[in-house]
Amino acid sequence: MAIRFDPVGSLYMIKKIASFVFETENGPFVMLCCVALTLFAAFALSPMLGVVGTVIIAVLLIMQVLAAIAYLIAFFISITKAQWMRALWQFLSGIAGIAFFVFGAAFAHMAKGVVNYAVWGTYEDGRRVSIASETSDLEFAVEYRLTHPFLAEYNKAIVFESGKRICLKTDTGGAGPFAVYNIGTNKYYLVDGLEHRFMRSDYIVDVADESVCVMVDEDLWANIPVEAQSINGGYSYGLTIATSTGDKEVTDLKKITGVLSNRRYLGLVCPNGEFEKALQGVEGAYDPYKEIVDPKWTEVQTFDLLPFKVECRNSLNNDSMEGRIVLKSGKKFRLPYPSGWREMNFDVYELGEGMFYIVDDDGAFTEEFILNIKDEIFELRVDDYLVKVPENARRITGWGKSMGKYHLHVLNEDGVEVENDGGRPIGDILEKRRFLGRLTEDGKFIREKN
Repeated sequence: MAIRFDPVGSLYMIKKIASFVFETENGPFVMLCCVALTLFAAFALSPMLGVVGTVIIAVLLIMQVLAAIAYLIAFFISITKAQWMRALWQFLSGIAGIAFFVFGAAFAHMAKGVVNYAVWGTYEDGRRVSIASETSDLEFAVEYRLTHPFLAEYNKAIVFESGKRICLKTDTGGAGPFAVYNIGTNKYYLVDGLEHRFMRSDYIVDVADESVCVMVDEDLWANIPVEAQSINGGYSYGLTIATSTGDKEVTDLKKITGVLSNRRYLGLVCPNGEFEKALQGVEGAYDPYKEIVDPKWTEVQTFDLLPFKVECRNSLNNDSMEGRIVLKSGKKFRLPYPSGWREMNFDVYELGEGMFYIVDDDGAFTEEFILNIKDEIFELRVDDYLVKVPENARRITGWGKSMGKYHLHVLNEDGVEVENDGGRPIGDILEKRRFLGRLTEDGKFIREKN
């Protein structure tokens, strides 16, 4: 059966719609909401509609603008006819219509994410940021895939020109852009989490080998296997990755030092797909993230007040401070991370005969140490025992007791977790302690008032 266009009937329908919009009290509001609902539905279903969906959304946007204009015309008609109650109602319903549009648009955006996830397996169409077209200094792409319908949470990956894709750590809290550095031919250094350093992740991208390494502890790096679908956890001794056959531990670490010494800042790779190139100065590119990327050890105490000093720096892996005891001989003993965010304050007591009692107490957790200057021994108190901390220990990872002896678990200089057997009873060594003052992370030593 042929479809015949009826101009008379069509004109009659247009007149009826116009009469409903301009001559009834609720007509403008109903029309505005009907067009908005249709627009929201088309937007939410656009991942399934493709190009057709884009055309429909464009037409509906034009209709939405026309509906808003018609609403204003109806409002002014009510005023010119001195229909004050109708004008007041239309004004109030207009306010409600604006609120409806704002909340409806937000809901449609979330609904689109759900539909996109059902169709494509991601809340977005895999936004891939290729910087190679904007600067010749970068030879790979950074891929962002939204994992939440409205929060800034992403799965990230490095994609090489061959198509090889290596996943990075999932961003679950809006870590923001990557700072990108060149560290040699075909090698790049990426720092993620500049805006929230407790989520910081460092990567080395080797374009020649098409490989990506992630820093797990200072100068220790783990190679991210290509079969990794996600990184489920990072530790100072390795990674846990998810593969198609299950979880896998990556503990084969390599020591890489000096990667930052000759770095050249290139710019920022942003989640919105833009590349913000570095500002060029007289001596090259200005690096605005110098102190974040490469924190230096700063002296908290000098030898003129105590026979040792404490050095602190921002942690490379989280938003806290890490510290170390430094003796005049040059020996260094690493302190455990503080238990509170960016809190590192030590009460110092003198025990006599070149021995000191050092306490880090934030009210919730206490760590106690004995420092023997004469014999250059640094010990951690565990219950009523003192256990030696090795000079080359990167970090104290835990302790336990077996067969009457304490075992201190530490990471040695090569990043290998080892046990330091032993422990001696603390005895009455603390009975004659004398408080000297407090070391603070801002570089002050507050002496005890006499």
